[in-house]
Amino acid sequence: MDKSKLYKLLNADFKPHVELFNKLNSTNQYCLDQKIINETIVVADEQTAGRGQRGHSFYSPKHTGIYFSIVLPVSSRFLMNPGILTIGIGTAVSKAIYQISGIQVGLKWINDIYFKHHKCAGILVETNVNEKNHIQSFVIGVGINLYPNDFPSEISHRAGFLFSKNNFSNEKIIAEIYNNIVNMYFNQSQDYILDSYRNMLIWVGKKVQINIENIGLVKGTLQGIDEMARLLLKADSGKLYHCNYSDSSNLRLIE
Repeated sequence: MDKSKLYKLLNADFKPHVELFNKLNSTNQYCLDQKIINETIVVADEQTAGRGQRGHSFYSPKHTGIYFSIVLPVSSRFLMNPGILTIGIGTAVSKAIYQISGIQVGLKWINDIYFKHHKCAGILVETNVNEKNHIQSFVIGVGINLYPNDFPSEISHRAGFLFSKNNFSNEKIIAEIYNNIVNMYFNQSQDYILDSYRNMLIWVGKKVQINIENIGLVKGTLQGIDEMARLLLKADSGKLYHCNYSDSSNLRLIE
């Protein structure tokens, strides 16, 4: 990774501090431990304890993927509706992939990036808080499987990758994602973010199942998302569920 090359490609209005590492346990964890609150990008060639949503691990070997975190100072509008921030990041990363490569990816609710029916990237949004438990910054972790690798057996059936060979520089990919996220964060309206996400959401109109807290497994047809980025599921019983990410899990397509 060439730090000077990356820096030249970054958004001129919001130039971040950049830190590069050969290996970290987790780029997000590093940002949380260091209490980073200003615009920053932290990149690791390899993560030994990469994290995904709901405490899942994210396989992060060197050479075949990119793993980085972006820190942005807290924004009041996203504090009021963090779901919009989460889906906005998903659309920003997906658009960046398309702008770089022409590859159209899809988003599985809420922010798993899919290509050819396999997960090729994941996003994890966390917060840095001060001693009074006030949120100071958002920490946005991005992990992308760029090229083929030997995935562990427990994920090999669902994990995928974007490219068959190395045609794109890591610096360009990270810069394009950062620039898109910054543009979304400061410039895009909630309605624009919602519309963009709906255009990328996969499995709409398909039969799915999801676990809902205090209810259990619910099967039905995926309808889309509502104005708060909650998943809309019309159950087989006819009831319409608005599924929060905090109390709904294990969304699966019913073949």
